[in-house]
Amino acid sequence: MSNNGKVSVIIPTYNEKENIALLIKELKSLLSDFEFEVVVVDDNSPDGTYKKVDEEFKKDKRVKAILRENKRGLGTAILHGIKNSKYPIIVGMDADFNHPPEIIPRMLRELSNSDLVVASRFIKG
Repeated sequence: MSNNGKVSVIIPTYNEKENIALLIKELKSLLSDFEFEVVVVDDNSPDGTYKKVDEEFKKDKRVKAILRENKRGLGTAILHGIKNSKYPIIVGMDADFNHPPEIIPRMLRELSNSDLVVASRFIKG
């Protein structure tokens, strides 16, 4: 696998308190064979998404919560996460399970033959 399988999963959030802990736990399980980090970039969610991540995962060095108090936007949140990530492989995903986390290990394995892997719900297989 290129880049030694070191992966940063960037998750932009806004009002995802109900989903985020479940997603992070699933990612930790799915990525146990990889060196990884999960970078949650929260745009000051009024539901306390940032606080939930910070409290529940503060002892896990693989999970990083970033609070953006005065900024909004999916694209800039992902870019902010990339700039604050430490690994060369970047996976961007939604916190609401719209992007199925179980495909990430397969995507990472595909990197041994490719420079870029993109998942699509519009293409079979």
